[in-house]
Amino acid sequence: MVKKCLVILLLLCFTPRVLAKSACSYQEEMDYNVKAGNVKVKYEIKEETGTLPADLEMEGEKIPSLNYIEVQVLNVTDDFYVKLLNDDAEVAEEEKEITLAADSDGTAIYKVYDISRIHKYTVQVFTSSKTPCPDERYKTYYLTTPRYNNYSTYSACEGIENYSLCNKFVTFTDISMDEFLKRTKDFKTGKIKEEPTEEKDKKGILYYLNQSKWYILGGLVVIGGTVVVIETKKTKKQRKMGLWKDL
Repeated sequence: MVKKCLVILLLLCFTPRVLAKSACSYQEEMDYNVKAGNVKVKYEIKEETGTLPADLEMEGEKIPSLNYIEVQVLNVTDDFYVKLLNDDAEVAEEEKEITLAADSDGTAIYKVYDISRIHKYTVQVFTSSKTPCPDERYKTYYLTTPRYNNYSTYSACEGIENYSLCNKFVTFTDISMDEFLKRTKDFKTGKIKEEPTEEKDKKGILYYLNQSKWYILGGLVVIGGTVVVIETKKTKKQRKMGLWKDL
């Protein structure tokens, strides 16, 4: 009796999931995987301007431009919708999970106005209600948006605006004023140098390959050895079956 109850309980737990998974055919799932793989995630730093309301004294005058970050999820077809997750404990509860629908061009947009902090987003792509198997996750992307750098407007950055500590938007955590002033001074006097990002990336790839060459070589040897063993076994089997004759 106990065994029967356990079997029934397991069926109740897992049957709905099995039925939901089988709602889409194998071919449909393959198609959705391809479409979800075409989705791209990026951000752009934008400016927004507006005018003061009519009931204010300076009616119609332009207000100062406001920077914000626009998160863009591209190539989202009608088969999908997007969830934007933010695990930052300090953001408002309603901003921790946001559901986005794409426009007619297949772009889902979310505007980030809190540019005082770095945000790390998890972007999940789900099948929509227009598919036979809705609400299934097919792809997950990760996106980090930069924060506004208050130091970028300081006089210490004059002439070295391209130095990383003087960029308007940055992805490193804040540093103290003393450290900022020391490093900008050292950069101006040539005590420290900063390579262009592109050169850093090239150096990083070459360094990784150089450091990992023996592991990569070892892996190729193992793979090569495995192929030789498989081919040898295959050849012996073929000889026994009369499919391969020695010359």
